[in-house]
Amino acid sequence: MRARVVAPEGPSGRVDPTVAAGFAAAGLISGGTVLIRNWPRQRGFGDHICDVFAEMDGYVVTSDAGLTVTSRSTSGVLGPVDAAVHEVVDLIPLLAVLATRTTGVSRLRGVTEADVIGVIDNVRRLGGVAAVVDEELIIEPRPLAAGVWHGEGSAPSAIAGAVLGLVTPGVQVAGWNIAEDMYRGLTTEWLRMISADEYLVPGSAKLPHEYMR
Repeated sequence: MRARVVAPEGPSGRVDPTVAAGFAAAGLISGGTVLIRNWPRQRGFGDHICDVFAEMDGYVVTSDAGLTVTSRSTSGVLGPVDAAVHEVVDLIPLLAVLATRTTGVSRLRGVTEADVIGVIDNVRRLGGVAAVVDEELIIEPRPLAAGVWHGEGSAPSAIAGAVLGLVTPGVQVAGWNIAEDMYRGLTTEWLRMISADEYLVPGSAKLPHEYMR
């Protein structure tokens, strides 16, 4: 995937980092490159996202143009993550999907089984290995199989299923409508991203065709 994307805006009219993280993860897991324009520059939630993606061997660059994310691996195989997730709890489904594509066991610290039962069910249903031990969600790397990823009631979970679908043919996301209802234009932007056919230099402000104008 060679991609450029302007992430959907949330109700405030600004880029929603939780939703934008799904687009960034698309570049990470596929070996493509995604540029999210208007990424928030103030420190906070977005920095935690960048830190986790960088730990997973992502190439993460912030600039005036936005946030650029790609994988250092051309195959999309990532490094395992060991991180506290209390600051990024909405990203647990997404991180769980990424963790199934790593070179080692990942640990998401600071959770209870009640917090992540839906995530565990989704991973196990598609053939993965996930469990909570001593307030850590432990995920073993194992490619997931085709099947239904249940995202009902959670836009971040639905987006995580869409990310999984980029590398696992036959994945169906149940409950995608809640993500579209919360972030109008999400489906259109997602399809635009995965159909993009231009290379993007990480950290650049323009796409190749824009330099030709």
